[in-house]
Amino acid sequence: MTSIPKRALMAVALAATFAGLSATAIAQNTTAAPAAPATTQQAQEHSREGHRDAHHAERMARLQKHVAERQTVAAMEAERDARMTRRHDAIKSFYAALNTGQQKCLMRNRCRALSVQA
Repeated sequence: MTSIPKRALMAVALAATFAGLSATAIAQNTTAAPAAPATTQQAQEHSREGHRDAHHAERMARLQKHVAERQTVAAMEAERDARMTRRHDAIKSFYAALNTGQQKCLMRNRCRALSVQA
C-alpha cells in the first residue's frame, strides 16, 4: 500500500471544502470546474424571499382558519338566537292562553322557584 503525503490529504480536504470538489474526483484527476456558487448576498436574498413566502403562507392559513371559526361561531349564535326567540314566543302564547287565576298561580310558583334557586 502506498502512503499518501500529509500535504496531499490536506490539499484534497481543502479542495473538497472550498471548491466543492469531491475527493474521488480529485483522486481520479477528473476535476471539472464546479458551477460558480451564488454570491452571499444573492443567497441571503433568496433565503429571505423563501422565508417571506413561507411566513406569508402561514399567516394566510391562520387567517383562513380564524375566519372559518368566526363564521362557525356566528352561525351558532344565530341558531341560539332563533331558539331563544321561539321559546320566548311559546311562553308568551302559553301565558296569554291562561285565565287570570292561572296566570297568578303560575307567577306565584315561578317567584317561589326563583327564590329557592338563589
